[in-house]
Amino acid sequence: MASAIPSSMSRLRLGLTCLSIALNALCAGGVLTFPLMSPALAERMKFTQPQLTSIVLAGMVGQYPAAPLIGKLVDYYGPWLCSLIASVLFASTFGLSAWIYASTPQDIDHPNSLSFNVLAVCFGLAGLAQASSLFSSLFAATKNFPSHIGIVSAASMVMYGLSPIFLSFFANIFTDPNSGLDLTNYLTFLALVGGTVNLFGACVLTVPGGHAVLETTDGELEASIDETTSLLSGPRKHDEEVNVIAVKEPDEPSLADLLRDPYFWVLFVFMSLTIGCAEMVQSNIGSITLSLFPVSSAVSGISTEAAIATQVRLFAIANTLSRLLSGTLADILSPVARYLPSGIYCFTKKQRFSRVLFLTSSAAILVFSFAWTVVAVRTQRALWVLSIGAGLVNGSIFIIVPGILSSLWGIQNLGRNFGVLILSPLLGTPAFSLLYSYIAESHTDGGICKGIHCWQLTFWINVGCGIVALVLSWLMWSRWRDRV
Repeated sequence: MASAIPSSMSRLRLGLTCLSIALNALCAGGVLTFPLMSPALAERMKFTQPQLTSIVLAGMVGQYPAAPLIGKLVDYYGPWLCSLIASVLFASTFGLSAWIYASTPQDIDHPNSLSFNVLAVCFGLAGLAQASSLFSSLFAATKNFPSHIGIVSAASMVMYGLSPIFLSFFANIFTDPNSGLDLTNYLTFLALVGGTVNLFGACVLTVPGGHAVLETTDGELEASIDETTSLLSGPRKHDEEVNVIAVKEPDEPSLADLLRDPYFWVLFVFMSLTIGCAEMVQSNIGSITLSLFPVSSAVSGISTEAAIATQVRLFAIANTLSRLLSGTLADILSPVARYLPSGIYCFTKKQRFSRVLFLTSSAAILVFSFAWTVVAVRTQRALWVLSIGAGLVNGSIFIIVPGILSSLWGIQNLGRNFGVLILSPLLGTPAFSLLYSYIAESHTDGGICKGIHCWQLTFWINVGCGIVALVLSWLMWSRWRDRV
């Protein structure tokens, strides 16, 4: 009876941990719903396109600078601390943003520079909160279930991918058919939900003591033996006669050694180009959609916000499905190597092709999506190709990269290595977003740019960058195809 009580408490604690993992990921994407906010900010606060882009860019880029530090905090102190940081930041940044918007008079003629600067800082810190919330969810999952790292990391990332869809449905509650989104109440909602959910995570997100050990069950070992002995002649008599496909063990490099690896930088540049282009679409899909509206329709709050919400959801759905499908297919077709009880580091299942080819397919989708948009898209309804394509690229790359990192450079410092690598969009996202905003601004005398010339040149440049990413993926495949 006494032993049953600790067992019940352990199950309860694990259940609360799983609930918090899901909630932290599902409620993390408030910044990603900015396209729903931009019409209200443009109408009431009179922000220009570069100002709107700068605010959302601050939120997108704010995720990345502190990522290595967040990864270290998770590795050393546990995910609860990152959840606490996210709670404080979400509550304060979205709460202050709501107050600034509500206190702005409705009859101003030009934007207030102080309000713009404060909102940019708030969204930058909200981006940091988003990263902290995601890291607390992702690494609480992987450290609590180390033997199922692929499944649980995919589940956490899928929840994160669903976040904009989840929050956009709540935005509908605060939307009036005539006046549009009540941004004050929506921002207040984001502050309360983000703060409360992550405070709950700070109380319950724990990891088992000691170092995580990947275990291989007898059934898995037998399965791996069957996989690797199919080419051997004659019956199997003893386990010691069985051959396995041994691969090079992960290097577990120091940070300095990691940064000296030239192929780490090839992966870094690849992610900067691909994620940068995809996040440029994500952060500016509102103005891209408006550019294809007839001027007479742009004043309709219903059609404008419905069109933008549709594109936001298409991106999020594609992002989510790509995380789920890419993670599942990668585990089936490109399993990562692992240690057997004998100490041999090998593939326990047949590897049909390298995980790097998932990166290659993402770059190819990126090239097609931008080229198709430039050549064929002339109406708002046809934008689904761009939204879905960018969502597929963003989701697939983020779910494939952790497996590549753990295979090449080990799992012990996975949080640190992943944190360093996702600094890459810190270069690509602002570069492509600012390029888009200034080209669009050059084709208008004020307000929202109209017509395909707002983004045509930017998207052709993105096509070229996608081709460069294809070349980089071939270099990585040539180097790593036997290991990942």
